[in-house]
Amino acid sequence: ERLLYTQDQLREEGLFDLPGIAEYKPGVAAYEDIERVHFCLPDVERVCSASHLASAGGAIRAGELVLSGERERAFALVRPPGHHSMRVTHGNRGFCNVNMEAVMIENLRRRFGPLRVAIVDTDCHHGDGTQDIYWNDPDTLFISLHQDGRTLYPGTGVLAECGGPGALGRTVKNLRDGMGSAKKEMDASEEEAPAEKPRKKKAAAAKKQAAEKAEAEDATEAAEPAAKAEEE
Repeated sequence: ERLLYTQDQLREEGLFDLPGIAEYKPGVAAYEDIERVHFCLPDVERVCSASHLASAGGAIRAGELVLSGERERAFALVRPPGHHSMRVTHGNRGFCNVNMEAVMIENLRRRFGPLRVAIVDTDCHHGDGTQDIYWNDPDTLFISLHQDGRTLYPGTGVLAECGGPGALGRTVKNLRDGMGSAKKEMDASEEEAPAEKPRKKKAAAAKKQAAEKAEAEDATEAAEPAAKAEEE
């Protein structure tokens, strides 16, 4: 119902009448597309319903349209969602059985070859499933913009979660303001590393001294020609 309502609203607002806007029907993902990403317990047939295969197929279709050069950009309007679904999936987790973006990415890599990908997750919940799948993948940058996990499901997504040994720094957090999340988290990280503060102060002082010295030298050079002119 949510998809049908959204589709009706888009038509009512005339979005599909705009030049450059086209509507495409989704494909249907195969079980092998799901198993390229997930270990499904007890098996893929009991984890995936027809709606999951259609949702994943819609994401795959959107990616193929762009990488094939048919469209510059694409938006997949699909349900069910998927970013809480981890590498090992055994049913509903935060309304997610199958990780749609991961299924799309791995299908595109199979078809188009090695790809370096950036995933920007803007949901207010931390995309813990996507993070789990790409934790050790150096070719996938995962950026999650979410509310502080101390106030919202799934309770994860702190700044220290920055990727596994094979992909350190490839997982990035930017906790949203609201509930005091971002500022408190940054303040806490500074308190945990007090040795950084003296180094930063010294660096700032050195820059200030260099700037003052440069200004003084410029002033001296400007004053010398003026003095010579007066003597002449």
